Amino acid sequence: MMVGVMSRAMLTLSLLCCMDSASWAQKNCDAVSSGRKPLTDVTGSTWNGVVGGLYPDASNDRPYDQHLAFQEHALGVHAVRADGTVDKVNGKIVVLGVGSSDAKVIFDCLADVSLKDSIRNRTVRFVNGCRTGLGVQQAMLPLNDYWDHVATELADSGYTSSQVQIAWVMIEDTDNADTAFPRAARELANKLYMLSAGQSLGLASPRDYINAWGAKMLVEGQISRKVGFAYEGIGAVIPAVTWSAYLWADGDTPNSDGLSWTCEDFQDDGITPSLQGAKKAGALVHASFINDESATGWFTNKTAVSVDESLCIRSGNGVVSRGSELVLTSENSEAAVSDIQGRCMWRGHVSGELVLSTVAWPPALYVVRVGTQTTAIVRP
Repeated sequence: MMVGVMSRAMLTLSLLCCMDSASWAQKNCDAVSSGRKPLTDVTGSTWNGVVGGLYPDASNDRPYDQHLAFQEHALGVHAVRADGTVDKVNGKIVVLGVGSSDAKVIFDCLADVSLKDSIRNRTVRFVNGCRTGLGVQQAMLPLNDYWDHVATELADSGYTSSQVQIAWVMIEDTDNADTAFPRAARELANKLYMLSAGQSLGLASPRDYINAWGAKMLVEGQISRKVGFAYEGIGAVIPAVTWSAYLWADGDTPNSDGLSWTCEDFQDDGITPSLQGAKKAGALVHASFINDESATGWFTNKTAVSVDESLCIRSGNGVVSRGSELVLTSENSEAAVSDIQGRCMWRGHVSGELVLSTVAWPPALYVVRVGTQTTAIVRP
C-alpha cells in the first residue's frame, strides 16, 4: 500500500493549492442567491466577527514575506524519475487531484486546458485521484483504502508517489453537517490539517460557504508559523499550503472577480458541476497556476529561475473588462482571447493600451493571455 500522498511522510509535496467552489444545495433554479458575501469581498469588514479575505489582515494577496518564501520553496520542485532522481529531460512532475465527484470533473477540465497550454512545462502531468463519495474524514487516514485507489491511479498512469510533488485538493467532511460559525470552519480546518491540505465544496448550503473559511484558517496557520505547520527543513510537518482559484460566488450574483454561477453549471444533484461548470472552474484554476509566481519554474517552464525581489514586481501586463470593452495593456506582448471551449476570439500584438470591442461576443467566461500572464474575465 502506498503511504498517503497527503500524509506527514510525503514531505516532498512542495506546493499545495486550495480552492473553494460554490454549489447549489439542491437543483432549485428559483433560489439562486443566499445573500452571503464572498470571502474575497469581505476585505473591509468581518463576517460573524471574523476578518475576511483569503489571507491575514483582510487581504486577498499572499503576504510579502510568505510570497518570497514560497517562490524559493517552489524551486525545489523538479522533474524526477520513478525513483525520485532528478531528471529535467525525461522525469515528470505529477499534479495529483484529491477530492470527490465534484472535484473529479473539475480536475479533468483543469488537466485538459493545461495540457493544451503552449507555455506549460512539458514535464508536468496530471493524475486524477478523486473518488466519488470521498470525505476528508476518510482521506486523512493513511490506512484508508482511498490511498490504495490513489496508488492504483498512479500506477495505471505510469507514475510513482515519488513523482507527486503538487496536489490540488477540493474536499469536504461528509460526516459533518454542522453550520455553526466559526466552530464548523475550525473543525474542518483541523481535519484539513490532518490531511495536510485544504479546500472545500459543500454538500449543502451554507457548508459550501463556511468551508472556505476553514481553508483560510489552515492557510493562516502556516503563515503565522503556528506550531506544527512548518513545511521546510528537518522540522517540516505538512506541505506548503496556499490558495489557487477562489470559485465561490453567490449564485448568479457576480463576485468581485466577475464570477457567477447559473443553474446550468450544475448537474441534477445540485452539487456536481456540469460540463459547462467544470470547464469554467477548470479554466480558472489553470489561470491561477499560470499567474502565481511561485509556480514559475515548475509549471510554466523547464528551468527554475533565481529568486529575487524583481520577481515580485508585476510585468506591467494588464487586463480590464468594462462593459462591452476589453482593455489590454502591455509594453510589448503577444496576446490572445479565447472562450471556455478554446475557440479564439481575437489574437494580436499589444504595445501600450489596446481597446477591444466585445459587443458581439456572447455573455460567457473568457481566458485572456497577454505575454505569459493569463486572466479569466466574464463578459456580462
